[in-house]
Amino acid sequence: MASRRRAATPRDRIFINYRREDSAGFAGRLADSLGAWFGPDRIFRDVSGIDYGADFEAAIDAKMVESGAVVVVIGDRWTTATNAAGQRRLDDPHDYVTREIAVALGNGVAVVPVLIGSATMPRAEERLEAVRDRPTRNAITVSDQRWGFDIDALA
Repeated sequence: MASRRRAATPRDRIFINYRREDSAGFAGRLADSLGAWFGPDRIFRDVSGIDYGADFEAAIDAKMVESGAVVVVIGDRWTTATNAAGQRRLDDPHDYVTREIAVALGNGVAVVPVLIGSATMPRAEERLEAVRDRPTRNAITVSDQRWGFDIDALA
């Protein structure tokens, strides 16, 4: 994988959006691979990019402002994950995955769906309420078997 590292500038970072119970391992591997390609200072993932004790929402918003792209990692359970009350998490406007995608789209940040495992692009009725009426985004599938090739295509 060829590196094209240069110093990060505003709106030059990549924000990794994912649901922990659905795709945390893939999100970490994706962050590492994109970090090798672009440089680790240009990649943001919440578990390693927010200081302990920091205001989580403020940190997310600040990183979103610095991002030129949001990679939305979509796994097999992305559309069906529920909260403690049994509600679909994508329909909850306070859900972080939902909130991050809505903020990105509202601020003109490029949103790139990355399908992992056997995930398929969610149908209109499965998408989160906040963006249901927006045009769909072209997705890329990243598989374990073709990881290097797929990451090169994504980068």
